[in-house]
Amino acid sequence: MKKKKICIVVSTLGLGGAEKVAALQSKIFTDLGHTVSVLSISKFDKKPFDFDGEIFVLEEIGFGELLPVRIVKRLSFLKKYLQENKIDLIVDNRSRKNFFRELLLVSFFYKVNTFYMIHSLAMIQDSNFVLPIVRSKFIFNKLYKKSSLLVCVSKGITSKIKILHNFDNLTTVYNSYDLGIDTVLLESQKYGNYILFYGRLDDESKDLNFLIEAYQKSILPEKNIKLVLLGDGPHEKMYKSLVSKLNLENLIIFHKRCANPFSFVRAAKFTVLTSHYEGFPMSIVESLACETPVVTVDCETGPSEIIKDRFNGLLVEKNLVSFTEALNSMCLDKKLLDYCKQNCLESIKHLSYDEIKKTWADLLS
Repeated sequence: MKKKKICIVVSTLGLGGAEKVAALQSKIFTDLGHTVSVLSISKFDKKPFDFDGEIFVLEEIGFGELLPVRIVKRLSFLKKYLQENKIDLIVDNRSRKNFFRELLLVSFFYKVNTFYMIHSLAMIQDSNFVLPIVRSKFIFNKLYKKSSLLVCVSKGITSKIKILHNFDNLTTVYNSYDLGIDTVLLESQKYGNYILFYGRLDDESKDLNFLIEAYQKSILPEKNIKLVLLGDGPHEKMYKSLVSKLNLENLIIFHKRCANPFSFVRAAKFTVLTSHYEGFPMSIVESLACETPVVTVDCETGPSEIIKDRFNGLLVEKNLVSFTEALNSMCLDKKLLDYCKQNCLESIKHLSYDEIKKTWADLLS
């Protein structure tokens, strides 16, 4: 296999799931013998994920200067960097929300092979783009029709793009996982018996209002089984207000986002997901890697490709009755919980680091 110079492009170095996946990509590409660099558009205010390769932060170029000067300097740096370093492949993990900016990049800067990562269903919908005067089919054709490859993180997304846009330059590469080393040993134990959601507190995608309402209607409060919400996000205050209104402050616990949440995951009875949509939810994969079953709604793309109902968790239709019953079942039926727990690791063997590395090796050969 010819060794390549690969530039991974990310929005930031330490914020969300796409950046976590990009960090793991940098390790995989390095392990395969390629030379890796990472270009981050924005600076970061959180501890960054552990990236391999040289890191450049575009926002630091021309920082403090007038906007037009900053833009010119950053674009000049990008073009010069890609040319002088003879980059063979760009792997773009950004959300790519601004059509005109993306058109500029495609037309004048991305002149080498480019893999566009599609991390979420939201990335192929109209609402993702800043200016509504252009529609999704036109946008998608203009930006992606001639790209080297669209790499989707779930088969559901791949199928959706194929149906909507009839592209041939599509493939699916599942996200792998890397739990790292627990940095928090005892903090999770103070909550006692609990179930866990961890991720971004964002109602546009995660729909925690639904989760809080289902929890209230379940038998978990009377069993003194808490709900821990681990994370931060734009709707934290709204969720706290709802919890207060329902008089559940002693049972629903908000815990700030931490770099390594896996001691919380391991100590939970099970984890939960109630999203409107997903791509390939890493919280489910990581939970199973911690041998913690998952109760999830069968939202569009993602969960159904990971959770086998009553094997490694519960996969249910998204309505309050079904989800509340699922919470009750996993809480009351110890045989079910134990059976799902014993199957967790087996169910994600195909997502191991080595298996996903083989997939990338084939794509890069």
